[in-house]
Amino acid sequence: MTALLDLGTWVFGVLVVSSLKAFVLMLPCWAAVGCSRPIRPALEHGIWAAVLIAMLLVPLAGLTSLLPETTQSMLETKVVAVDTLAAVPGGPAVNVAPSALGNWQGWAGLVYLLALCAFGCRLFVGCRRASRIETQASEINDATVREIIDTLGASKPVAKQVALLASSATAAPVTFGCLRPAIILPDAWRDWSPVKLRGVLAHELSHVLRRDAWIASAAAVNCALFWFHPLSWWLKKRLTLLAELACDDRSVLLTKDREGYAETLLSVASLCRRQEARPVWPAPAMARTSRVAGRIERILSIATPDTGLLGSLALRRLSVAMTGWLLIIGSVSLAPAQHGITLSGTVQDASGARIPKAMLFVSPAESPETREVTTTGADGAYSLSGLRAGRQYNIEVQSRGFVAFHDTIAMSADQRFDISLEMGGIRETIVVSATRLGAPTTTRQAPPQRIRVGGNVQKAKLVHHVSPAYPLDARSQGVEGIILMEAIISKDGIPLNLSLRNTLVDQRLAQAALEAVRQWRYEPTRLNGQPIEVVTTVTVAFQLTD
Repeated sequence: MTALLDLGTWVFGVLVVSSLKAFVLMLPCWAAVGCSRPIRPALEHGIWAAVLIAMLLVPLAGLTSLLPETTQSMLETKVVAVDTLAAVPGGPAVNVAPSALGNWQGWAGLVYLLALCAFGCRLFVGCRRASRIETQASEINDATVREIIDTLGASKPVAKQVALLASSATAAPVTFGCLRPAIILPDAWRDWSPVKLRGVLAHELSHVLRRDAWIASAAAVNCALFWFHPLSWWLKKRLTLLAELACDDRSVLLTKDREGYAETLLSVASLCRRQEARPVWPAPAMARTSRVAGRIERILSIATPDTGLLGSLALRRLSVAMTGWLLIIGSVSLAPAQHGITLSGTVQDASGARIPKAMLFVSPAESPETREVTTTGADGAYSLSGLRAGRQYNIEVQSRGFVAFHDTIAMSADQRFDISLEMGGIRETIVVSATRLGAPTTTRQAPPQRIRVGGNVQKAKLVHHVSPAYPLDARSQGVEGIILMEAIISKDGIPLNLSLRNTLVDQRLAQAALEAVRQWRYEPTRLNGQPIEVVTTVTVAFQLTD
């Protein structure tokens, strides 16, 4: 779960930065369009189409600046680091559940991903439905229709590749397909007058020549990607309207009959309202907009019809301008600047090998309750920025299987501080019980002990155990006690230099414990695969039961 929350946090950061950059990207375009009124619909459509493409590229343009070293290894390091910290005896307590619940950025990122999947499925279903309508539609082989198409698009080779289809699944003419465009007419097209048919075909062919299907698909993908961003939905709606206006201009220019084309547009819009057909999404349609009245008024009032297409020179200028602006916006990092000095270095063991995933805590000496936490990477290196010069800091390093490191350093400038951890010892605890023979005496319970394991340390394992015998005379006298012993487990797993840690105990119990422990055998501790000697503490508790 922690890994998912880390992924969600990273996604949330990318979305916040990308959303801000997309907004900054659109500001000069709004200013340019606002200062250029009135502006040709084809030109404004080109501007917003360039903004749309740039908005889709914004997350990629700044991706490298959004991946700091700690984020690159978050799925590997941060999850293990939490477990490592929790497993270190004496280390600070870590409550994983509240931390996960409090990571609102991670949860927000996961919610975004779920919504993205939902919008992606919606887009896929819509495209599949449109593709199914296209597959089930019948081809129009009428010579008059084909002649109109050839006449309207005689100078454009792409017009000869357009598929003409008829379907009962749509009430309005619609253009679908990017690589293989198709104009789908309702089955009632045969009842249309030549003027209406010519106006409809001129409009839909203009969508094909303008590549509006590509822009509509990109706008739908952008809405799925930035579903939370109001600008993405505004951009989609604006591009749809501008595409219709540009196609109106070109249709009037081709048909040379603005009154007849306006009447055709009104007829198609009324047909859509009566039949209430489900839209094919995403695909440009002729009259699927609430602004039909405004479009008709504009058609009848324009003095000179426009071509509805964007010239190659305008396209090149828009491409260069938007590419440059995108590079500028993408290269700007919106992450907060790190002030102060940096503490860096490596953490290694006694053999000089680096220790990955070690937890490092840094706190000001005057306020130790305020601590910064970082972890070593796969190479055992760490770096912590934002420290203040002229202050002393407490350094604590913890890693499973090693003794915790503590030190205090004074920071005056960027400093390198390499740390070497000592091997942690191991402990064995056994309880020798016997039936009480004499008068009852006060008994003492042995405190529970823990075995410290972890990192690249393989703990020593007790493979041969001999239980100490409870001396009979001590049992008869009701003698109890706890024997603490210390020994060195050799590279061969033999206890060496066995000695008592507490002397104020019954010597009979101590001797019995020493004789038994000398016969124990261990599988030796291994550091980076090599056997090493470690110090072990053995606790033997002699207890009597009634």
